Amino acid sequence: MDDELPPQVFPETRAERAGLAPDADIECVVLLQPEQAVTAAGLGPAFSAVSAKPMRWLGRRGVGTAWQLIEATTPGTWNELAACLLLANRAGSASRTEIEAFQRLVSGVAAEVGAPNARVDVAGEADRAEELDRFCADLDVQIGLTILKSELGQIAGTRLRGVAEASGFRLNPAGHFDYSQEETGATLYTIQNYKQEPFSIESLRRTTTPGIVFLLDVPRVADPVRVFDQMRMVAKRMTQTLEGVLVDDNRRPITDTSLAAIRSQVQVTVAALREAHIDPGGPRALRLFG
Repeated sequence: MDDELPPQVFPETRAERAGLAPDADIECVVLLQPEQAVTAAGLGPAFSAVSAKPMRWLGRRGVGTAWQLIEATTPGTWNELAACLLLANRAGSASRTEIEAFQRLVSGVAAEVGAPNARVDVAGEADRAEELDRFCADLDVQIGLTILKSELGQIAGTRLRGVAEASGFRLNPAGHFDYSQEETGATLYTIQNYKQEPFSIESLRRTTTPGIVFLLDVPRVADPVRVFDQMRMVAKRMTQTLEGVLVDDNRRPITDTSLAAIRSQVQVTVAALREAHIDPGGPRALRLFG
């Protein structure tokens, strides 16, 4: 990754940092002011629409009151609404077609609630989506540390499961071992199969693997440098326990010097994220890098 920080930044309010307000820097936002307060049930097709990009409906009960997420069963009435379409995430940028579909949906809801409908600049929003996607690509860093069995051997699945669980990992439905933060349950880093096949309880009983990969998703965890330090220590300990070798993507042994360089890369990425007002592990980061 280039050490030069990206030039674009997204000023962030306290409400946005908590994920409770429309985020016009990363979302296409349309504000609606109904003639009369409306309930969630009165929003018509708002909650049945299928969108390729995440979409939120927010509301507030009056000028100056806090924004709240509206779902189909949310009680209460709302005097102002915000329809929010995420412009980019790891699946790419929102296309012109997707933004046009969002515009049609909002127009339909506006007709249901009797609200003036602010039109979306579809071409402009599509351009913004592409720019946001390019910007985030430079900050989308995942760090992998690989343990390979010495002398081209194999790690028994039962042995791996026992060692992983003893170290605090738990197998998730996607076939990875998660190490989670005890207080929040948020995943800090994972262990994946070197063979790029998901683990399962059954496969771990009957198969072996040449290695495992520790993976840290930098934008999606709070305090990534501290988490990397923890992952590094666990990986080194498990390397000894499994009698393996800690290697990089090119199967070259990783030294302490190499680990220090990787740590510096994490620090640079974290600084760039925060410079852009994207708190690692925060609501904005989780939307953009989801």
